[in-house]
Formats: sequence, structure tokens, C-alpha cells
Amino acid sequence: MTWFGHVLGPQGYIGVLSSDRPFLGLIYILTTSVLKLVPYQWQIFGLITRWLTTLSVYWTLKNLWPKQTEKIAWISILFAIYPGFKQQPISVIYGNGLVLLAAFFLSLGLMIKAIKNPSKYWLYTGFALLCYAFCTFSTEYYVGLDLIRPLFIWLVVSELFQGTQKRLVKSFLHWLPYLVVLAVFLVWRVFIFKFPTYQPMLFEPEASTAKLQILQLIDRVVQDSIKSGWTAWLSVFRIPQTDDFAHTLRFYFGSSWLPVSG
Repeated sequence: MTWFGHVLGPQGYIGVLSSDRPFLGLIYILTTSVLKLVPYQWQIFGLITRWLTTLSVYWTLKNLWPKQTEKIAWISILFAIYPGFKQQPISVIYGNGLVLLAAFFLSLGLMIKAIKNPSKYWLYTGFALLCYAFCTFSTEYYVGLDLIRPLFIWLVVSELFQGTQKRLVKSFLHWLPYLVVLAVFLVWRVFIFKFPTYQPMLFEPEASTAKLQILQLIDRVVQDSIKSGWTAWLSVFRIPQTDDFAHTLRFYFGSSWLPVSG
């Protein structure tokens, strides 16, 4: 991505990403126009966007549970320092990715405010849909995360209405605008734009039967949950070894001798 910006300039990202994630080029145009290609600025940008994403998490949960300030603060702190994400230094890519993640959480927070403030429902819902569409159409990374949206809606609706049937109806109606955006994205991505650079795979190709496919999927879910949860937090207590830095140092001193063309 740095090379594309160096050779083609900010506008070049539209063409570069047109075959994979065409809407993502817009955010690269914005950020590379402001930050240029100065390394330390991008590292600062990566940290700022992680901080802003953490604030969006805090703000969203504060709207959901306004009286649980201390618990929400701890959740936000754990989110900020989560050790399972190892690619923070690749800030040209993941700084932009964190902007999109912040937009997703803002869509949740605005959605909650809309439900709790009927007089400004469509105002908040409009901004929430813009944030959600901006995030979802830019990258499909966070589509699965949207499974928590109906849960959040149910929690808010349960505080406002009595009766399971009424809660279900109200929850579905509040979810419907976001479901429409998601449906439009899926139709566009799967049937119109399709997957020109890679193909998503739910099951392992060697699985010969439906039962084996389901078992493999369950195993993958369990293994990924352990890796992203228990194993990720245990890595905090691992003392770095000399070999951990070997490739980084070799690359740094090796690349420092490479000529840079103007």
C-alpha cells in the first residue's frame, strides 16, 4: 500500500482496490492525502485510531448500560490492550481498518440512542446507517461482528416494553433498516461484484460428508475461540526471546542499505 501511494499518489488507490474492495480506496485517499508517506506519522495514526475505536466501544456500551461505568471502563481497557492483534505496527493498512471498526461501533451506539430517543429516532438511525454502510461496503471483515446487533437491540427493547411477543416485533422492526443494508451488501458482494481475488470457504474441501463438514466447522470455531481468547491473553506472560527479534533486526539493517529511487 505504501508503494502504491508512492508511485500512483492518493488517487491511485481507486484503481488499485477496484478489483477487490472498491469503496476502500476512498478512505486511503483521505488518509494518505493528510499523512503522506512519513512512517512515524502513520505509527501515531495507528495508535490514535486504536484509541478512537476504544472510545467508540466505551460510548456504545455506556449508551447500552449507562449505570455500569466501572465495568464498561474495564471492558474498554481490555479491548484497547488486547494482545491477540499482532499487526498494529502495519499502520498504513490497519490504521484505516480501525477507522472502519470505530464506524461500526458508532453505528451500534447511534442505534441504541435512536431506540431510546423516539423523538430523534430517524436522525440517529440515519447516521447509524451511514456509519454501518461506510464500514460494511469498505471491507467485509466486520460482517460477522454484526451478529451482536440484534442482541443489543433486544437488550434495549427489553427495558422499554413488556411481553415477549411485543419485544420480538419491536426488535425486528428496529433491526430491519440494518438488515436491509446487510442484504444489499451481500447481494452486491456475492452475486454482482462477486469475489474476484479470493473465494470464501466455510468448509474444508476434503470433507466428504455433511456430518464431517459440520464437525470440522465446530472444531474450527472451538480452536479459534481458544486461540483468540485464552491463548492470546496468555501470550502477555511470555518473555520475548532473542530469536523473536532476529528477523526484524536483519530486515532493518538489510533494508537500510537498499537504494531508494526518487
